[in-house]
Amino acid sequence: MFFKYSFFENLEDFIKQEKRIDINSGISMNSFCDSVKDISGINLAAINICKRFVDLFILLFGQYAGQPDTPISIQYPSFLNYWLKDKLNAASVSDEYRKIVYQKIEQNYINFNAEQKLKNNMYDFNNKDYYKMHSLYELYKQFFELKENNSKNCLDFPTYLKEKYTKAWKNCFEEPDTAFCNALNRFTSLHESLKTSPSATCAETELPPIPDFLLQLSTKDKYAKTTTEGKKLIQNSSYYSTFGLTSLTGEKV
Repeated sequence: MFFKYSFFENLEDFIKQEKRIDINSGISMNSFCDSVKDISGINLAAINICKRFVDLFILLFGQYAGQPDTPISIQYPSFLNYWLKDKLNAASVSDEYRKIVYQKIEQNYINFNAEQKLKNNMYDFNNKDYYKMHSLYELYKQFFELKENNSKNCLDFPTYLKEKYTKAWKNCFEEPDTAFCNALNRFTSLHESLKTSPSATCAETELPPIPDFLLQLSTKDKYAKTTTEGKKLIQNSSYYSTFGLTSLTGEKV
């Protein structure tokens, strides 16, 4: 369902809050994370991720407490759910310690005033959805850095876009997931708005176009047709010719 990806609408704000994390800022509220251990001992990476998670929640809760029914307030628990899994994956935290982190956080909601916002919203979701979310996250994060008008970012972005967007786009039509296609389409719109803005970032660097893509049809009997048309679409686009992309196949990426 689309709610899985809706937090990307406000990802820029969430990333700004993330940059404000001080691992000691919520020491009285995140101390329970020190108990993230099993019979083999403690796991410092898991403990630090747990503490940073609590501190990030406190920042977001304080930032949006005055607007409880707004989309951004409703969406940040989904962002936190992605954030936690992403950090645990990046640190190669084992399944055993990962389970303990989720348990400790859930058991201590009351200690950092999180029960109302996080109850039933925090879980170790499947890797297939994670990889799709992460592909979107990488695109959006690079886009936000591009808005800072960093000349190096402008020069590197076309290559980055070729790699990351094409991989995400291919996932869009390899199997039915209209929600992911919609979320990717939102990024496409952002990119186009950046290109056409009168005061566009990277004015001296021509940003490549992104091809329109077909939304994945949810019915299995239409899958083959969607894939075939999707291949034609990217091959006929200026994006394809600009970068000399090879023909997309049914192979996994």
